[in-house]
Amino acid sequence: MMNNDQPIDLAQQNKQVSTLIDEDTKIVISFDGGGIKGLMSVIIAAAIEKAAGVPLSKACDLLIGTSIGGITALLLATPDEEDANIPKFKASSLAHYYRDFAKTVFSVPLSRAVKTLWGYDKSKYTSQKIKKVMEEHFKETLLSQALTRAVVVGAEIERYSPMLLKSYEEPDFFMKDAAFATSAAPTFFPVAKIKSISHDKNSSLAEGKNEDYYLIDGKITGANNPALVGYVEICNIFNNIKDIKDKVIVISIGTGKAHRTIHYDEVAEAGILTWIPLVFPLIGELANDITDYQMDLLLKDIPITTPETLRRYWRLQPSIPEDLLMIDNFSEKKLTDLANIAKNYVLEHKREIRTIGMLLSHRAQYLNKSKK
Repeated sequence: MMNNDQPIDLAQQNKQVSTLIDEDTKIVISFDGGGIKGLMSVIIAAAIEKAAGVPLSKACDLLIGTSIGGITALLLATPDEEDANIPKFKASSLAHYYRDFAKTVFSVPLSRAVKTLWGYDKSKYTSQKIKKVMEEHFKETLLSQALTRAVVVGAEIERYSPMLLKSYEEPDFFMKDAAFATSAAPTFFPVAKIKSISHDKNSSLAEGKNEDYYLIDGKITGANNPALVGYVEICNIFNNIKDIKDKVIVISIGTGKAHRTIHYDEVAEAGILTWIPLVFPLIGELANDITDYQMDLLLKDIPITTPETLRRYWRLQPSIPEDLLMIDNFSEKKLTDLANIAKNYVLEHKREIRTIGMLLSHRAQYLNKSKK
């Protein structure tokens, strides 16, 4: 970790950062799943966007996310309705959005809670509220209209397979459907039944060629932290570039990690009732950690002398207390606690965030040139 108190020559740092970025450099920004804890991710993303001085969709080559992270990636990639060349949402606007999202989507009448046995018999929440929120924000925008390459991770249950919904490959989908699909967490929401959008040769919607897909939260695939998926995708897209694997920078933003323990005596001979509430969060956190480990091995630090370490893999992951782990806890106090943790994290890691901002700013210049 960098020493955030040590003085640094910003001009010298910016010059050093510029040596890392060229026209072949590719940057991936990845967002973890984690329900309402995604509030922390967007606060961190807003700080990065401010440091970069440009919208994230204009400064990276691929946005990828799982579950709430998938929604974040799509929101950042959504074009404005009046000017399709600029983003509809700034990262700084998403914190307010997620507070409203939590209160709308995760509120459940007592009658529903009793009827579903608090999620044990049927999904805890209906799909109506989340689909309505997605409709309000994405409207009829297609995944293929994303401002930069965008990917969300899901699991297709009838095909029994992981599924990446991509802006740059068919099948195409409405963003609102892709957002619901990646976040349809079992026991929380019903399975997302969505329809692909086929295009004719003139890129208009073609009737009669659409196909049904049945998806659940991409966390089930083990890619709750989709950084590795994003890295592989960008390497595959640009496989014509020599040594592309050494030209990728990945910025991975988490939704918080709690340092907790499952005691042996509690589970030594445990059965289904004991393990069920433990397994789902355990799978997500361990999958996050193994992806983090793999990315750290794959993308070593840049071997050039700088005032501080330059990396090709940046993992931004706040620590949180156990009482903030629930993905649907939307009390005002819990939301405020999450926001404060994220804001403090930004302050404690201002040097890293400033460096990431410089990397993105330089990449944005190349991307802007390539579009002229």
